Amino acid sequence: MADRVRVAALVLLAAAFTLFLIMSPGEQLVLVVVDVLTVLVAFAATAAATWRATTLQGRGRLSWLLLAAGFGAAGLGEAIWGWYELVLDRDTPFPSLADVAYLSFPLLALTGLLLRPSAVFAGQGRLRAVLDGLLVTGSLFSISWVTALGPTYADAELSDLGSWLAMAYPLTDLVLLAAVLIVFSQTEARLGLGLLAAGLAVMAIADSAYTYLAATGGYQTGSLLDAGYVIAYLLMLEAALRDRPHEDRHAERGVSWAALLLPYLPLVVGVAIAVHQVRQGSLGPSVVAGAFLMSALFLRQFLILIDNRRLLLRVMEGQEQLEHQAFHDSLTSLANRALFQDRLTHACALHHRNLRPAAVLLLDLDDFKSVNDSLGHAAGDALLVRVAERLRAVTRAGDTVARLGGDEFAVLSEDDSDPLNLAERVLEALEQPVLLEGRQLSVRASIGVAVLSPQDRTVDPAELLKRADLAMYAAKQAGKGTVVVHQHSMTVVAEDVGARTDLLPSPRPQG
Repeated sequence: MADRVRVAALVLLAAAFTLFLIMSPGEQLVLVVVDVLTVLVAFAATAAATWRATTLQGRGRLSWLLLAAGFGAAGLGEAIWGWYELVLDRDTPFPSLADVAYLSFPLLALTGLLLRPSAVFAGQGRLRAVLDGLLVTGSLFSISWVTALGPTYADAELSDLGSWLAMAYPLTDLVLLAAVLIVFSQTEARLGLGLLAAGLAVMAIADSAYTYLAATGGYQTGSLLDAGYVIAYLLMLEAALRDRPHEDRHAERGVSWAALLLPYLPLVVGVAIAVHQVRQGSLGPSVVAGAFLMSALFLRQFLILIDNRRLLLRVMEGQEQLEHQAFHDSLTSLANRALFQDRLTHACALHHRNLRPAAVLLLDLDDFKSVNDSLGHAAGDALLVRVAERLRAVTRAGDTVARLGGDEFAVLSEDDSDPLNLAERVLEALEQPVLLEGRQLSVRASIGVAVLSPQDRTVDPAELLKRADLAMYAAKQAGKGTVVVHQHSMTVVAEDVGARTDLLPSPRPQG
C-alpha cells in the first residue's frame, strides 16, 4: 500500500512539473522552481541509493554506492547551475565545475551498473557487455557525426577545452545508454533493474538533447527538456527503493532476435559509413570509429569462441558424469548392474563367435547384516567401499568389477584360464581385517564361479548369472568363506517366498 501511495505521489509530481513547464507562469518563477526542484530530486535519489547500499553486501552494495555517488555528482552539478542562475543572476559559464560534476555521473553510473551482481555478467559476461556497449556506442557516434553531431560542432564557437567537454557529453551518454540497453535486453525483467534502466536511459537522452541544444544556442532553463531530468531522477529514486540485485537472472530462454542482433545492427551502418568516408578520401572521426568498431568486433567474437569452448567442455563433462552415474554404483564407483549386464552380454557374444573364455564370480559378504545392526549403516557403507577397493586391487584392468546391490558383488573375467585362482585371490584379499570406528572387522565372503566351457555356445547371460548364483549359495551352505564352481549337477533344494533360493549340490543317484 505504501509503495502504491509513493508511486502515485511521484507520478503526480512529474505530471504537475511537466504541466507547469508547459504553462510557463513566469520566467523568474520557472527558473526558481526548475533549479530548486531538480536539485531536490537529484539529492533525494542520492539518499535513496545510499540507503539501498546499506541494505546490501558485496558487489550489490558497491554497485549502489557508485550509483549514489553518480546521482550525488549530478545533484552537485544541478546545485552549481542553480547557484549561477539564482544567486549570481547570470548564465552558467561553459566549461565550469558544473560540467565536471555532470560528466562524473555517467562514468560512476556505468561503473555501478557493470559491477551489479547479475547473472548477465557471469563468466566473460561483464567484458562482453562492455564490448557490446562500445559497439553500439561507436556505431551511434559514427551515425550521429555524419548527420547532426559533426556539423553542429563544426559551426559551434567553442574553446579547445570546451570542444572536448562538449564531445564528452554525447560520448558518455551514448556509452551509458548502450550499456543500459545491452544489460536490460539480456536480463529477465525485474522492477528494480527496469526502473534503473529507464531512469539512466531518460537521463542519457535528455543530456544528449541538452548538449545539442546548447551547442546550437537553443537551450534555456524552463524548457520541456528539464522535465526529462526530473523524471529521470524520480525513476532512479524509485529504482533504489525497489531494487533487489540478487533477483536478476539471465534471460537465456527469452532473449529475442532483436536482443541478439542489437550490437550488430548499428554496427553495419557504422562500418558502412566509415568505408564510405575512406572511399571519399576522408579520415575523420567516422573512420576512426569504424576502425575501433572492427577491433571491438574481433575481440567480442574471440570471447564468444572462448565461451563456446568452455560451454562445450562443460557439456562434455556433464555427459561424462551422467554416463558414469548411469553405469556405476554411487557408493563404490564400481560398475552397476546395468553396465555389468552389458559387458556380460558382450562376453557371451564373443564366446559364441570364437569361444573366447569368460567366467563370472558372484560374491556375497557373509554376516554383513550384523555390521549394519551393530555399527550402523554408515559403517556398513564404509565396509562396502573397502571391499570394493580390495576387489579392484586383485583383478586385472580388463576385468569388470561390479556391485549388483546390497552386499553382492560380481566379477566378469575374460581371457583368464584360471578363474578359480582369481576367486582364491579375492578371498585372500578379504582376509585382512578392516579397521572401522576403532574396531577391527574380519570380512568373509561366499563366492560362486560359473565358467563358459566350449560346450556352452548357447548359454545366454541370464543363464550364466543363474549358474554363478547357484554356486554362490552352494558356497554359503557349505560353510561360508569358501569358493564353489558351478557344476551341472546343482539343483534347487529349497525356496522361500520373497527370499533368494538356497542351493546345494544334488545327491548322486543310487544304483
